[in-house]
Amino acid sequence: MKIQIYILILFCIVIFLRSSHSLEIYRNNLQKDQVEIQMLWKEDSASCWQSQNGILIYIPSCEQYKPGSYLRVIGSLSDRSDSNKNQQKTMVARQISQIYMPRTSPKYWFLLWWGSMANLRRNLLELVRQVLGYSGGSLLFSLVLGGSKHLPEEVQAGVDNLGLIYIFSASGMHVGILLEMIDSRIKLFQAKHRLWLQVLALFIYGSISLWRPAIVRSIIMALYRLFARLIWHKSSSPLMGLVWAILFMLLINPLWILEVGFLMSVVATLAILVVSKMSRGQNKYLLWEMGETSHGDSSKILSLGYTWQQKLWQKIKTYTRETAVFSLTAQLALLPLVIRTFGSWSYLGIISSCLSLWALPYVFRLGIRIFILLFFLSLTEIVMPNFKQWLEVWLHLLQLLTLPARGWLHGLSQVLSATSKLTWTKIAISLSSITHIWMWYIGWCTAIYTWYQARKYYSYQPKKEI
Repeated sequence: MKIQIYILILFCIVIFLRSSHSLEIYRNNLQKDQVEIQMLWKEDSASCWQSQNGILIYIPSCEQYKPGSYLRVIGSLSDRSDSNKNQQKTMVARQISQIYMPRTSPKYWFLLWWGSMANLRRNLLELVRQVLGYSGGSLLFSLVLGGSKHLPEEVQAGVDNLGLIYIFSASGMHVGILLEMIDSRIKLFQAKHRLWLQVLALFIYGSISLWRPAIVRSIIMALYRLFARLIWHKSSSPLMGLVWAILFMLLINPLWILEVGFLMSVVATLAILVVSKMSRGQNKYLLWEMGETSHGDSSKILSLGYTWQQKLWQKIKTYTRETAVFSLTAQLALLPLVIRTFGSWSYLGIISSCLSLWALPYVFRLGIRIFILLFFLSLTEIVMPNFKQWLEVWLHLLQLLTLPARGWLHGLSQVLSATSKLTWTKIAISLSSITHIWMWYIGWCTAIYTWYQARKYYSYQPKKEI
């Protein structure tokens, strides 16, 4: 453990120096009248907007660039909103040139892999829309693989009004549920084989999700836990896993620290880690977010020997408690960052996220099965061109088998579309000072620590003898 701490300290110093140098160069570049940025065009976008290192960039005629293209963009910066100076700055590209990498460069093969995964992602989106309908398929795609921009505009507005953006962004919870699904099906394999199968599954899922900051963070934490358990035969510390994840991410891209998604993922995970420690690892939603697997349904253990009515009530209480704790933890931890970035907050987010978390594990498991089947169908079509006639037959059969899910997803999309017209769900708040954010975090952590110590004190009080 001491060796790991020494290595960690040395690594922190190296990352700090490297990140400081990169940030200084980047900020000096932003001070110029004409800003030059090199960016990866991640995936096709109807709006032609893409976020890059805290800047929202508009690419005119973006349909001519394939996903995985590396672009040199020159333009000028402007504020996105006159009322909230903390929002992302925008940049309209005035001069664009594509950068071509030599085949001997590792970046060439990275861009090639990225482009193939983005195309696979687009094909899966088209197939799932054929099976579940446009709105239902888009909804399932966003819930499983992340990215709310694939949703219809009215549904996007409803998601924003209800404060459900993080539900539709692939995060650590998705990685935890995926690992639990895999772990339950490969128990008979040797430890070494189980490890590599899980690593392969994480790599494929991260690639199709286009390596969003929350996914990268959770995958590194999951790999840290898997290697510690299956290779070194030691228990891993989630806090150490989070620290290593942050350092490796900043080593890969020091400018990730400017991304709102990176900051929100780190802050939310740290808060969840603290609350999980106090709940003694009994909340499966908290464990999933840290890239861990739950130890079974605690409500089943507690309800042994009960009637079915008592078991149902026990399960309802367990799920309500777990979803409420997770939702409150995430919402309160992210509140100052949300306000500082977007200038508003949806007070319905806590309630709506609690209700959504009830269904998310089941929807995610169903979505993973559907996407695996669609992946093999699309792969068979590429390998066997004559299979295209049978593809429609399989898609119609899949439509029949997923009819209940199709109806449920369509109904959910209609509900979200209806909430897009609500104007009273969000509160506009002006919070521009970083001091207010630190005061919020200090007060929030102090309250949690006080509650934890009081609970610990009263739970260990000796009983008085009569």
